[in-house]
Parts: sequence; C-alpha cells; structure tokens
Amino acid sequence: MAGVEKRGKTVKFKSAIFGAALLAATCANAAVMRVSWSGAQFGNAASATGLFDITPGAESQFILGLPNPAFRILNVTVTGASAGNGSFSESDFVLVAFNASGALLDYSRELIGQDLGNGCTFGDFSLACYGGPSGDFNLFAMAPGATPNGTYYFVLTAAGGETLAVTSIAPGVPEPASWAMLIAGFGLVGAAMRRRTIAVTA
Repeated sequence: MAGVEKRGKTVKFKSAIFGAALLAATCANAAVMRVSWSGAQFGNAASATGLFDITPGAESQFILGLPNPAFRILNVTVTGASAGNGSFSESDFVLVAFNASGALLDYSRELIGQDLGNGCTFGDFSLACYGGPSGDFNLFAMAPGATPNGTYYFVLTAAGGETLAVTSIAPGVPEPASWAMLIAGFGLVGAAMRRRTIAVTA
C-alpha cells in the first residue's frame, strides 16, 4: 500500500508541474504590445496609444475578424484630436489588418523597422515600400464616424478627421490576468514540492 500511495503522490506532483508549465507557457505565448500613433507626419497634434494582446504569428493571417483569440484589443486611447478623443475597447472595432508581407516578426523587440526580407522594413513609409511591401497594422471601426478607423496602411483617422501614423509597436507590460496565471502556476509548483517534502520526511 505504501508503494501505491507513493506512486499516487508522484503522479500528483508531476501533474502539478505540468499544469504550472502549461500556465506559464500560455502567458509566454501571448505578447502584450504597446502601439503608438502620431499625427506629426501629417501636421496635426493628435496622438493615440493602444495595448494589444497578440499571439506571435498572427501577422500571417493578414485580416482578422474580431473577437479573435490571436489578437485582442485591450484598449485604444486618442488624445489631441478635434473630436473623438477618449478610450475605446475591442467592442468598438470589427476587423484588424495585420501583416508583415509574408515575414514573421520578433515580438521580443520593437516591431517597426524589422527587416522583412524583401528590401523593406515593417512600417516603412518610403515610396518604394509603402502600400503593401512594408506590411500593415490597422484597426477598422464598428462605427467609423465616432471611433478611430483605419484609412490606409499604418494610418488611423480620428473621428475629428486627423490622420495618425503608427510610430511604434513595442513589448508592453503584461496584463494583470497574465500575471495572475503565472503566479498561480508557481503556486502550484510550490504546493506540490511542499507536499512531496513532507511525504518523504514522514
């Protein structure tokens, strides 16, 4: 009976380790990215920021309907526009255009400026690359008249008419839910190790 009990505890320990690893992997697979838009390129003072939870490789899907587990809009905030300032959530948008012209991006660093292997970099506004070869990142609104809406590659238009270009897509701070899952995973490992230590001592 002692052998069976010990084997049962070993299985429970391994299951806890596997569960914790799975939770940690789930957190690691989702990349929280902070996006910045600026109207400076178009001569206006409007700007926007957004936080997105993106699964690496989502850029290979080109167009994503929302909601989509591979691309979650956590928030988008517009400031400095003549109208339409404020915060917006995923329910305000219906589609996302996201592609890297067939390349895959490295989410551990700034996405804008990454080499796409076609003579262009992601987000390049130069005449030779803009309009497809440099990829795209855009949001399409459920109600374009009241919500910022994508109008061309890497360009968002505020409700007041100001156009804003994407200037940065960089790793952001993980959302609280991701931290909670990771902490829960470590908690499971700790509890399992403590039980195992007590069983061996006994």
